[in-house]
Amino acid sequence: MRFVRLQQIDGNEILARPILDLAGRVLLSKGVQLKLGYLNKLDTLGVSGVYIEDKISEGIEVEDVISEETRLKSQLVIQKEMDRFLKNKQIDTLVIRKVVNNIIQDILSKKHLLLNLSDIRTKDNYTFAHSVNVCVLSILLSIKLGFNFERIKSIATGCLLHDFGKMLLPNEILNKPGQLTAEEYAEIKKHPLYGYQALKDDVTLDAIAKVTILMHHERVDGLGYPHGISGEKIHEAAKICGVCDSFDALTSDRIYRKAWSICDAVEYMYSMSGTQYDKRIVDEFLRFVAIYPEGTVVLLNTNIIAIVVKNNHHNILRPIVRFLYNIKTRIKYIHYEVDMMKDLTLKIEKPVELNLKKIQDV
Repeated sequence: MRFVRLQQIDGNEILARPILDLAGRVLLSKGVQLKLGYLNKLDTLGVSGVYIEDKISEGIEVEDVISEETRLKSQLVIQKEMDRFLKNKQIDTLVIRKVVNNIIQDILSKKHLLLNLSDIRTKDNYTFAHSVNVCVLSILLSIKLGFNFERIKSIATGCLLHDFGKMLLPNEILNKPGQLTAEEYAEIKKHPLYGYQALKDDVTLDAIAKVTILMHHERVDGLGYPHGISGEKIHEAAKICGVCDSFDALTSDRIYRKAWSICDAVEYMYSMSGTQYDKRIVDEFLRFVAIYPEGTVVLLNTNIIAIVVKNNHHNILRPIVRFLYNIKTRIKYIHYEVDMMKDLTLKIEKPVELNLKKIQDV
């Protein structure tokens, strides 16, 4: 399977993963043929791309760090608890802790901790999907940083609830498709404070979770918000949340812009390391991010278009690739795979978008 944007689809591709709505109901099943009417509906829902099965991606499996069931259940819990708070100003922290425990156990059951970004989001479930993903990323990062189980749970809980304050913002600001005014942006910048104030008196949430919610937009150089604190004054848990939050936001489609490529997001995080973000945390974070996720079509330095078959956990820049097409000689390859750890002359230049039917025109 491989991920493709809707614009790349001609209308006969086979869906490799089901598309679900906010309530977890199946909108399109795995194995369905993607017809034009389906694509229009997906576009209306804000789905930017899907996973498909085709000849060039045959046999490639994109493994998420948590199961689809765990991801969906976690999103539904966050939605339910946010709705509960809007109605009676309370949340059930017991179910929040269960979600965090389930995600941690799911992650720990995996042999390798390498992130392939693979969740499909609609415009309606962005907030919930983002909260779960930031939680997942924070757990991966906390494990890499060597934290004990209790500390990981505290940080992950704060990350799961980090955007809680956004539900207290006006929808016309939160979902505005155009550029925000100075006044609107000033209101947006208050959401960490709103979230903290809403939950600070909850004795079932520990201090680390609460400070994560409050400080996740503070930056090392002091140019963050809501209080503009800097350096070591920012709690480590909040620094972790800030890195995970920024990376997931950059690589997600938003109302006002398309998702950045993982390569561009990684480059940005590196460039902001030591200024906006804690360098040690960024360095550790980027060690488990698959820059070229499995199923990504790439251009090699040899003018060959290839698809990433399997990432190497020891060197994420040198995966196993399947050659497809040479854009200079126009030679096509049939299931010819190369381990870039064994052929050091090969280098990935960049990811490319590929329409299989137009491969001769690449």
